[in-house]
Amino acid sequence: MYKYITSLSIAATLVACQPSTPPPAAVPTPDTVAAAPVVPSDTTVATTNITTDTSQPIRRTKPTLAPPQLTFEKTTFNYGKVKSTDTIRYQFAFTNTGGKPLEISRVTTSWGSAVPSYSKLPIAAGEKGTIDINITLLGKSGKLRTTISVYSNASDEPQTLTIEGEAASK
Repeated sequence: MYKYITSLSIAATLVACQPSTPPPAAVPTPDTVAAAPVVPSDTTVATTNITTDTSQPIRRTKPTLAPPQLTFEKTTFNYGKVKSTDTIRYQFAFTNTGGKPLEISRVTTSWGSAVPSYSKLPIAAGEKGTIDINITLLGKSGKLRTTISVYSNASDEPQTLTIEGEAASK
């Protein structure tokens, strides 16, 4: 029995003298790695509570672009004095100064001898284009004035251009 008590007291002394060791760290698994990092027990961790207002739905809006804007460099052209047999050619240059593509739907003139031509393709924002006008005077003489109406998606009303001058008889 003496041996038993001596062995027991030696074992108790050894256990009491050993330094305390922290418990082994948990082994992370794929489920716990992303959810909670392993932090040693003697580390202080700061936490922040983030709250969101869930009473209003989240609204995602698209940025709004300015509508197309048809801006001409000049809206009037005076061809001066010409012969009544001449043909007048002029280009009205413009820029789409809006944010969306500009589409010219039609161009009309007040005089049948004034023939317009223009691109039917959309003009991107910031891009330039022209309205070309050819006028055959066909023997007309005197002061002449032709108006050109440009219809586009930039406005409900047409934009008006003017060509004027004087044709001298032969």
